[in-house]
Amino acid sequence: FIRSGSISSKATMSSQDQWWESRDRDHCCSAWVMYEASWVRGFWNLIVGVLLVYTGTIFLFRICFLDFHIPTPIESGSGWQLFDEIVNAAFWLDTVANFVFTYRDKSGLEVDSMQLIAKHYLKGYFW
Repeated sequence: FIRSGSISSKATMSSQDQWWESRDRDHCCSAWVMYEASWVRGFWNLIVGVLLVYTGTIFLFRICFLDFHIPTPIESGSGWQLFDEIVNAAFWLDTVANFVFTYRDKSGLEVDSMQLIAKHYLKGYFW
């Protein structure tokens, strides 16, 4: 984040100015951060969306009507088991990826500080 204007003395800085200044310096590992405008992030969100639709529809159908079929379960192929493992791996990867995705703060600014992203994610969506 770059803030225009210069401050001549720390003694005359308000708490908001000090917050901005500390935010300007906190860009550790910001080269790894995925911004909202990134095509990779958009593509990843599309993949996760498709996997969520799969989990909410086809996966549940398979569990209810194939795996728990009465009187005898219908065997699902090994291809489905492989696909389920890929879906699980993708969701684990998404859990890790959210630690490098920017977010918007209360004022609408995109936060790219890894430390602030981790705190925000652990306090909210992680649980």
